[in-house]
Amino acid sequence: MPRRCGLCGSLRRLMALQLMTERSARPLWMTLGVVLFGTVLNPLDGSMTALALPGMARDLQVASSAALWAMTVYYLGSMAAQPVMGRIADLFGPRLIFIGGLSAVVVSCAGILVAPSLGWVVALRGLQAVGSAVAFPTGLVIVRRACQTAGSSADRAVGVITWVNSLAAAVGPLIGGLLVSVWGWRAPSALTLVAAAIAVTLAALVLRVSHEPNRPASHFRLGMIDLPGILLFVCALAAVQLLLTGMLPDLWGVLLGVAILSALLFVWCERHAPVPFIDARRLFRQRGTALILLLYCLANVVFFSVLTGLPTWLQNHRGLDAVQSGVVTFPTAVVGVAVTLVCGRLVYAGHQRAVVGCTAVSMAVGATCIAFFGAGLPTVMLAMLAVLMASPNNISTLALQTSLYQTVAEQDIGVITGVFQTCRYFGASLATSITALTVASTEVDAATGGLQGLGVVCAMAGVVALSILLILRPLRPDPAAD
Repeated sequence: MPRRCGLCGSLRRLMALQLMTERSARPLWMTLGVVLFGTVLNPLDGSMTALALPGMARDLQVASSAALWAMTVYYLGSMAAQPVMGRIADLFGPRLIFIGGLSAVVVSCAGILVAPSLGWVVALRGLQAVGSAVAFPTGLVIVRRACQTAGSSADRAVGVITWVNSLAAAVGPLIGGLLVSVWGWRAPSALTLVAAAIAVTLAALVLRVSHEPNRPASHFRLGMIDLPGILLFVCALAAVQLLLTGMLPDLWGVLLGVAILSALLFVWCERHAPVPFIDARRLFRQRGTALILLLYCLANVVFFSVLTGLPTWLQNHRGLDAVQSGVVTFPTAVVGVAVTLVCGRLVYAGHQRAVVGCTAVSMAVGATCIAFFGAGLPTVMLAMLAVLMASPNNISTLALQTSLYQTVAEQDIGVITGVFQTCRYFGASLATSITALTVASTEVDAATGGLQGLGVVCAMAGVVALSILLILRPLRPDPAAD
């Protein structure tokens, strides 16, 4: 009889354990399903909306560069909200925040469907980003507590959520292309509205109040929120995001100064705050924690460069439409799921370093081929190289997240999960800037259409990631791995 693949077997064991336990009022698979349904909205909508920007610009009669604000604000809101809401979930309980965030998604998507101008769309996209970003850090806290109650391992459940979210980001371009081509640029928001409304209903029915911690008095709760630290953190991220996207080229000096000053004040504030928003001395007392976050950022630079850069190049230089370019990148999702299912057992056996090392080599090799030969290759070969570069993102995310949770205390899971996801969106922002400077630029070499530059940057990211693994060795085998 063939052996069961890693994550499929993990999911079956999670369900079996829950059916046998009498300590939980709700089956664990129901909690996991609700959290999965809520967390996929952010990566799915983020990748779908990229294909709606040209239609948005035409319909609202604005320049294409102005329509990019809808994506810029979305990434900024996602980056800022993840650790903020993760910390709040750690302090006051994740259930209410999870439901509140998804409710904000419902309201914002409904507004986008009738928004009369770009300003309204941008404002509502910011609210949508914050609401959907809440789901991941709070959802992971909910699942970990439910697993503890059920006497089950939380690592495998968290792994399932992680790779499903990566899958959602990979299939987003194809789904978005189909929706936009048939119903127009508002169609992705309509889909997200329906999905978020279902998720809110299911969360209210399934998620248990017992997943919340014992709550202190109101004045004590407010005193535990490091509001100056949160504001400085968001301010620094906003300035860096605007620098990366080049949306305000005339103010780059001001933005750089704001970013540096906010970052310095944030560090000072966190060192003196009685309850810091991000306690760097505790979270990063192990060197490996910061290096894991850096590795995750590099992996997402390559992943989102493939998802955004390659379809852009194919539409500009091969004449493909949105649906066809989405089909080219869709195999990365299929292969990514297959790789994760087959190799997930290696992660749980403590071989995270080997897994991440193989993905770094895969990224570097695929990107190098793109850089030197990509412009002259047939579209089918480009799709294969995209698979080589981007499909390992699922399994590397699982390996890095598993290693990350080994370096922090249980009470910091929410905030470190938020920081982890912030690195994802920071990598996505870098990828957007790389795409704008290479394949989407009008000043690049017409012979390669910027594809060579995109490949060179991604190859460098893969080489840097591999060097970190080999020289600094941030990932250690888990002695408790089975």
